[in-house]
Parts: sequence; structure tokens; C-alpha cells
Amino acid sequence: MLLGAVVLFTTKRLRRFSAGLLTIVCGLTVQHTSAENAPSKNTSEKMQNVWGEWVDIPQYGGTITVSSQVDYQHTDPWHNWNGTISSSPVLEKLAIGDWSIPREDYEFNSGFVPLEVMKPHLAESWEMPDDTTVIFKIRRGIHWQDKPPVNGRELDAYDVAMSFRRAMGVGEFEEQGPSPYAHMVKSAMLDSAEAQDQWTVVLKAKQPNLLSLSAMYWQSWEGAWISPREVIEEYGDHRNWRHLVGTGPFLLTDHIDGVSWTYEKNSNYWYKDERFPGMQVPFAERLRLLIIPERSSQIAALRSGKIDMLGALTVEEARAIQRSNPEIIIHYARGGGNNRDSTMQVSRPPFNDLRVRKAMQKAINLEEIAQYYYFGQATSKPYGLGGPTVVDLGFDAGWDDWSEEIREGYQYDPGAAKQLLVDAGYPDGFSFVYDASPDFDLDLMQLYKHYWSRIGINTTINVLSSPASAYNRAYKGDFDMTVIGMRGNNYTPLGRLRSFMIGETENFGQWIDPHYEELAKIAYAATNHDDFKVAVAKASTYLVSQHINLANAYPDTIVAVQPWIKGGYWGQTATGGGGMVLTVWSRFWVDETLKDEILGR
Repeated sequence: MLLGAVVLFTTKRLRRFSAGLLTIVCGLTVQHTSAENAPSKNTSEKMQNVWGEWVDIPQYGGTITVSSQVDYQHTDPWHNWNGTISSSPVLEKLAIGDWSIPREDYEFNSGFVPLEVMKPHLAESWEMPDDTTVIFKIRRGIHWQDKPPVNGRELDAYDVAMSFRRAMGVGEFEEQGPSPYAHMVKSAMLDSAEAQDQWTVVLKAKQPNLLSLSAMYWQSWEGAWISPREVIEEYGDHRNWRHLVGTGPFLLTDHIDGVSWTYEKNSNYWYKDERFPGMQVPFAERLRLLIIPERSSQIAALRSGKIDMLGALTVEEARAIQRSNPEIIIHYARGGGNNRDSTMQVSRPPFNDLRVRKAMQKAINLEEIAQYYYFGQATSKPYGLGGPTVVDLGFDAGWDDWSEEIREGYQYDPGAAKQLLVDAGYPDGFSFVYDASPDFDLDLMQLYKHYWSRIGINTTINVLSSPASAYNRAYKGDFDMTVIGMRGNNYTPLGRLRSFMIGETENFGQWIDPHYEELAKIAYAATNHDDFKVAVAKASTYLVSQHINLANAYPDTIVAVQPWIKGGYWGQTATGGGGMVLTVWSRFWVDETLKDEILGR
């Protein structure tokens, strides 16, 4: 029975991982006020949260403003991650992260969220009567947003079953086929999704596997979102933002190409924040996402108070912000999930030769980058399929598990790198083009270029017009090397395994390796936790031995947030994994009095 097998984590492991989190607020460690030390005055403006702490009562109203260097192309997750992020404040899934879990047990600062910290959301419950069947009971009393053609009717099992069939490409969607981006759904080998009655959905898998529950319950970025059947029947999809209707905390009310996305509070939203008993979310009246392509402009917007948060900071950026704006709060988190690996096009010379790929890696001094480029806020150890969170929680092999021979391939040795090029038939080196997304760390690419010049390789950095352009070229395989990489990030290995399989959309390097294919299939066929871990470790270890991706040092995640954003923000990336990115802003609020005071208004 897979029911026990899907509970993949232990609280002990979660605590051990969380202990690595470093939270810094203007140089001071944050401390919570315990219930025993409750303030003796102004208690009328405070309440006890779910952990018994006396905290400020959440405030309603105001606007939370964030930014992106990417203008998302559409609002339909079926069509890739653009739609996942842009629709995440509007659409919902059957499960959501339980934010009542103490933060010393789990921090929610990673996209890899285990089943233990999830709870039923649009679903009221689930059960697995046998190894190939999942039954979801849908929660009653949840209504779609009051927009045509749905007009506020109640969510039911028929919506859920239709959404699943659409992602799977079965039933009425057989001719259309499955979402080409919903890799976890494909890996789950699902056979059917039917509404047994108005409140019961029965999901069937072709064979026992660990994904039959988790993929559709919450983990799939593209396949687990629930859409209303009227929208799909009338429009075919909801790529057009005007057609987006959900059950979530916000309604998408405006999108200006290249400028902004505006989400207004769903006043009829049903959900209450677990941390603050009885308090309905969202707290903010409005969520705005500004499109700011230039990094320098994003930082200027943060400094001036135009935006409320900025993530993926470099150490230099964080230090500069603290010097100019000491009131802005900076948070550091080890292994937060920023992927910096690049992909080589292995279907043609020169990168079809393992010796060349290995030479590219050995020419780069990861220890030097970690110590001096990232000022010590990074680890020099590379990762395989999963990043630090995945390894720390025991779901992938890490550096210490690799053989000495594999580790040697990642150790800096320019002399050995030159000899590898000679052996591969490139004694004088070669030239290649390195595709860059404008939101990538271009200084890091220049550093790579310098390292490679030492072994006779000439690199031309091709900065594309937008992240979308970089991804489009990656999907087509139209590159020598690209900064778009799928290795070493904090995403469930259940999904990431498929990114390197033959013919997959995210197999950017067009790698064809029957041995890896077999190892991945063994992992997907696993029906218990222990077998799955062993299979993932083998597949991941083999992947790193083949150097399909260029591994970088793994930097800490650094975020900056304005002091008027309340509710305990320290860089959480999801309310429950699986692309619930912008959903987090339903849980925070704006202290308008403090904001006016700081901005002098």
C-alpha cells in the first residue's frame, strides 16, 4: 500500500534542515515574544497567534507591490511556468502548506515542500484504497470568483476531474494531448480522473507509483491547478488574462504589457490564516507586480519605497542596500533554491564529447567563487538533480555520497582541463556562444569567460532581449550553452528526473542516454520510500558524472523587504510548493502608518 510510502519526510529531518536558516534583520537576530512574556500594555492592539505568541493584530487594506524582470506571457499553467506564476494568486490546488507548523520545524523558504507540511485545501480529504487509486473528497461551500462565464457558482468535483483530464490529455482532451510541460503528471502514469458524484473525484493510475497522489494533490507546477469547466469549454484555455477565473485570494483585474499586473482582493475568499485564528486572508487590498527588466532599476525602486520586496540579491547588492537604507530588512537563507547551473548542447560538437564538458567544469574554481565572488555566502560543493533542501532532507545523493572519481571531475585543475581538450582533439581550444538571460548574473558569466580563456576557449556572451527569449531558444535547443539549467534546484526529484529524459521539453541539451533513461524509469516505478531514494541517488549520481550541466557554487538566498510589510516575511517562496509563488502575499499586510512615517508622507 502506497499510503504510508507517500509520507516521505520526518519532523526530525525538517528540524535539522531548518536549523541552518540564518535570519538577519539589520544585523540583529530576530526573536519572538513568547506568551509568557506577553506585553503588559497595548494588549488591545495585539492577539495571540497559533503558537501562543503575542503579536500585532493583522491590518486590512493597502497595496503590496513586488517586481519581476519578466513579463509573463500568459495566464494558463497548462502552457508552461509563465502561466503558473501569473495565475498563482487566482487559481488554487487541492492541497496547501500548513502555515501553523512551527517555523523551527519547517521554514517554507524552499519550493520543495514535503507531504508532511501539506494539508487539504480545495480537497477536504483524500484516501488511497489501493495502490493505483486516489479518492479526493472536495470541500463544499467554495465559490468561483464572480466573473463570467462562471459567475460565482460553487466549485465541485466536476471542475476538479475536468482540470485533471486536461493536464493528463485524456477523455475529452485526448486529441489535444497532455500539457507538454506537466512532467510530473506524465510521470505519474495516470489513466483516468472521474467525478463519482458532485463532491468525489476518483483518480486512477496505470501502475503503482509515488506520484499518483502528490502530482495532482499539489506538486505539479502545471498540472495540479483547478480551473472552472465553463472557461475551458468556452475559450479552450485561459491564456488571455481576462478569461482567468479562480477560487483564490485575488482576482486579476489588469495587465499592461511590459508594465504591470494588478490583482484585487477577493472579498468572498473562504480561507483563514492558520497563524491568526479567525483572520480571513488576504490582508492586502491589492497586489501589484511591476515589470522592471533592469536590475539597477529594481534596486532603485526598492530604495525609494516603490516596491516592497526584492529577492535573489547578491551579497554586494544586499550590503549596498543596507548602507543606503538601513531600515530595509535583509534576510539570508542557506540553500534557498537559486539555480545557477548552465546547460551545454550535447547533441553536437564540441559539447557532445564528455572530455570537453569535463574540461569546462574543471577550468572553473568553485571554491574561489564561493569565497570571493559570493563573499563566503555560498557552498562550493555542486549538486545533482536536487539542491541543498532536497539533499538535506535525504532525497538525493550529495557531494559526500559521490565517488572520488566523480568529485574529481568538479575540482579545479586547469592543467588537467587543457589535457582533456587535447585528448578530445581541441589542442588549441575552440570558440562558442554562451546565451544569457538579462535577469542572470552577467558578472558571473564574465568570470566564467575569464576561467575558460586560461585553457584556450574563447567565449562570446550573447545577452538576449528577455528571459522569454532565452527560454524559447533553450526549448528549441538553439544554443551552444545557455544559462537556463534544470539541475541542482530545490524541486522535487519526482519531477526533476524527467527533465533529462529523452525527448522531454526541458531536456534543453537534447541529451540521449539509455542508461540514465533506465535509471529514471526504475525511480518512477518505485512503490516505497526507500527504493525511491536509492533509485534517485543512482540516477542523480550518474547525471553528475556526465557533466550535462555546468555546476556553479551554490549561493545563499538573500531577500530584502520593507519594514512596513508585516506578518513575518523572511523570504518564503511558497505557501505549498508546486509554483504557488505569488500566493504568499495573501499572508502579509501593510503597516500604512509606518510606511507614511518612513517615506515622509
